[in-house]
Parts: sequence; C-alpha cells; structure tokens
Amino acid sequence: MSRSTPASKCWCVSTVQLSRGNLVGSVRSALAASGIAPEQLELEITESFVMADREKSFKTLAELKALGVHLSIDDFGTGYSSRGYLRQLDVHTIKIVRSFVSDMTS
Repeated sequence: MSRSTPASKCWCVSTVQLSRGNLVGSVRSALAASGIAPEQLELEITESFVMADREKSFKTLAELKALGVHLSIDDFGTGYSSRGYLRQLDVHTIKIVRSFVSDMTS
C-alpha cells in the first residue's frame, strides 16, 4: 500500500518581497492562513539576493528552514557566487546555470 503525499507548492520570491525584510513573518502568516503544511511549500530565491547580503540572507534562509519550508536557490552561478559558497548554502535545492559548470571536467 502506498501513501499519497499532498501536492507541494512552489513560490518564486521576488526581490521586492525579499527587500521588505519580513519574509519569515510573511511566510509564517501565509502558512497559518492557508493551512498548508510547511513541508509542502518550496520557496525559490534568486542567487543575487542571497549573495547581495550574505549575513542577512543566510539568517533568513536558516529561519525559513527551521519553519520546515523547503528552500531552493535559482540561477546559482550567474555572477555573484563561487563554488565555495555551495557548501555554505543550507538549502534543499540549488539550480545551477549551465555556464557555471561547463568548464568543469569529470
């Protein structure tokens, strides 16, 4: 017998939403109002936001992850990041642009 899992929702977070500074509170309120379980929500955040203010964004990411929300970084490798930051990002998914890895050899 297989257990069905509820459908997950993915939300691309805009730069405007991120710059307001209350993303965690907004997500917490939205989860409570919608009844969606945190593990059903995936937030997709751009690399440019994460790398613009690493201290603040890493703190925000940690708080969101503590809520149980799945986190995804989009467009990793578009200019602000380095391979060294990959280990520092405590997220579930990193969407890496092809050009970032095209010069790697196997």
